[in-house]
Amino acid sequence: MNKVIAIANQKGGVGKTTTAVNLSASLAATKRRVLLIDLDPQANATTAAGADKSKKNICDKFFENEELSNCIHKTSDDYFVLPGSQDLIALDVAIRENEKQGYLKKLIKNILNLTKNNSNKETQYLLIKATKKTITDELNEIDTNNYIYEIINTEEKPKERNIVVIKKTNE
Repeated sequence: MNKVIAIANQKGGVGKTTTAVNLSASLAATKRRVLLIDLDPQANATTAAGADKSKKNICDKFFENEELSNCIHKTSDDYFVLPGSQDLIALDVAIRENEKQGYLKKLIKNILNLTKNNSNKETQYLLIKATKKTITDELNEIDTNNYIYEIINTEEKPKERNIVVIKKTNE
């Protein structure tokens, strides 16, 4: 079974990138197949994963109809990343203007199906690093009957260290 884990918060500096990259690398170190999708226009998770921001990314898939497999890149830590870029701002606008709401949800379903059809390369963990708005607008309707879906909401507590809250919506 695939596990979809979304790491989201609207505020910056609360540990989304650190959590996403370290969790991806840790899972990969235990021989699990991991794909990290960076849906943040700053693309800090892409940089931290060691992926080149100039490589094909999710925006190339949308705007240039690039093959999805050409947009996914292997990291030196043995996990895969679908890079983010500044163009995600334009993607957000294009999705709304072209009435393509649900595009990211469909893309993630395609990724899960793509990896499932190639059984020896099935992604076991799909981590999505995004703003909370992206998660609520686009990804909150992932079919939880077929996938375990968790939202990790990083929060900042006054005078305390950052904590990670894990909410399971389905097991």
